[in-house]
Amino acid sequence: MLRLHELRVGYGAFTAVHGLSLKVGRGDVFALLGANGAGKSSTLMALAGHAEIKAGEILLEDRDITRLPAARRASAGLAIAPEGRRLFPDLSVAENLEVGGYAQPRRSAARNRARVLDLFPRLGQRLAQPAGTLSGGEQQMLAIGRALMAEPKLLMIDELSLGLMPKAIDVCYRALAELQGSGLTIVLVEQNTRRALEIADRVCVLESGRATWQGTGAEARADPAKIEALRGVSLSLDAGEITCLLGPNGAGKTTLMMTIAGILRPNGGSIRFEDAELVGLTPSDIVAAGIALVPENRLVFPQMSVRENLLAGAFLRLAKDKAAVHADIERMFERFPRLRERQDQDAGTLSGGEQQMLAVARALMARPKLLLMDEPSLGLAPLIVEEIFRIIGELNRDGTSIFLVEQNAHLALQVAHHFYLLEQGRVTFDGTPGQLAEDEVIQRAYLGSRRAG
Repeated sequence: MLRLHELRVGYGAFTAVHGLSLKVGRGDVFALLGANGAGKSSTLMALAGHAEIKAGEILLEDRDITRLPAARRASAGLAIAPEGRRLFPDLSVAENLEVGGYAQPRRSAARNRARVLDLFPRLGQRLAQPAGTLSGGEQQMLAIGRALMAEPKLLMIDELSLGLMPKAIDVCYRALAELQGSGLTIVLVEQNTRRALEIADRVCVLESGRATWQGTGAEARADPAKIEALRGVSLSLDAGEITCLLGPNGAGKTTLMMTIAGILRPNGGSIRFEDAELVGLTPSDIVAAGIALVPENRLVFPQMSVRENLLAGAFLRLAKDKAAVHADIERMFERFPRLRERQDQDAGTLSGGEQQMLAVARALMARPKLLLMDEPSLGLAPLIVEEIFRIIGELNRDGTSIFLVEQNAHLALQVAHHFYLLEQGRVTFDGTPGQLAEDEVIQRAYLGSRRAG
């Protein structure tokens, strides 16, 4: 059905996918797995015609579509439910579906819409509702439904479960199982490997833009070590310190954060916090134990106000101690004055820096002993980055232990007490800031080359 041969994908001078070759059989669910930054989304964007193909070829039903524009690829039978959904927030559910089927004859569009509403009955109850007011799970259902409106031969879904509640994930995977049963070919990018392997016919694991393993879903289920993003990672965090985790895209940093937070389940090993075992606990149990996550890309609730986002951060405490929760909101406003000014504003309308402040404040509402921070400077203006790092230092001086994933090693050196380097799922450096600054390989890769002499 689909064949990639030596595909190389990039953005300007940066290459995200290096010589990828794979085959997707007709009617298969093909799972593309790997850590954040491994090249999964870039591969799907290249297939859809939205990323630069530097070399290689893409064949769909033996037809070369490598240089076709995105619209002609859609006509050839490709459709995508992209990462982040990317709906038209001001259009209704019905209008978003109509956009997805714009190229279909009216009779086909009506049939396809009925199919979508049969898969996702909740959308049928919200046809007149603006897409931007839906929950995250409903938005994902709509993104899949909109792609199905094009009557694709091959459906691509990028990060199906990202940021969704378990019940919404269940609904989406039941729909995928139905589509699989109907014979639709699906390429699925997914961080939740356990769920992906439940339905995958074939699997490809990417690391740093290269395929490191390909095989059947049955082989991957029988030997989960084949698809591990983390390989025997051992590290320790000292109370009261800032520990920084460095590493290239696709190294497994976000996977490690999500595993500590209970969002992903490890295949083996132990995670202990204050002598208590965390493996097997739910994310809410881990929050109750004293660990809170500030996720990559903030992931604030866009249709909820700033104040409502803060209340969500204290969901475990709200019923027991409402007065203390509201007092903590006031403290967040003192620490982040800009949030006070925007407390009734929808979080989705904030700037990137304001959303990052809200994500930090929301996590602090759980009163964590350990704060996990995943790429807090990502995509922010330099002045905002400086402010975020000033806040990180203040939080630590106030007694909060912090585990920080950060690409900006220079800034991390100003605040961190200890460093680890993660490469291809393994720890390759463990040391102090002084040792980090003196390591010649890390110096070249993360801090710039040493000056001669």
